[in-house]
Amino acid sequence: MVKTVKNMLLAIFCFSMLLTVGCEDDSSSVEAPTARFIYAIDPDNGLIVTFTNASLNADTYSWDFGDEESSTEMSPSHTYATSGTYDVTLTATNSGGSDAVTKSLELTGALTLADLNDTWKVAPEAGALHVGPTAGNADWWSLSEADLTTRACFMDDK
Repeated sequence: MVKTVKNMLLAIFCFSMLLTVGCEDDSSSVEAPTARFIYAIDPDNGLIVTFTNASLNADTYSWDFGDEESSTEMSPSHTYATSGTYDVTLTATNSGGSDAVTKSLELTGALTLADLNDTWKVAPEAGALHVGPTAGNADWWSLSEADLTTRACFMDDK
């Protein structure tokens, strides 16, 4: 009987060891990504935007530029056809899921050579000075009376 109890205890011990050793958790969870990006508008052409992806834990990327164009590059550049407001969405994905972030861009377009080479007019008015590339567009740049009396103004007509 003692031998039977010892064998039974040995069997229970071996069985519990098999369960402990043989039942490892081999699944690994992947942390879902976090979508992030910054952007820079080209100073020479306000319709060209460079996007820099700053997403965390992502394997693939999907960009929607808000103008029916898209990209799967990590950090693309995009040229818009016209000025306006565009909602840009970046979706970052990995095996743990996906995350999306949307930012709104306000693009004013590029200055054309005509804007820069036109004849500029100065239109002084009581309390203000208006300057612009054409007489009909004299509000392109304006100074109030406070600006005229309190700020130094330097002009370089090269």
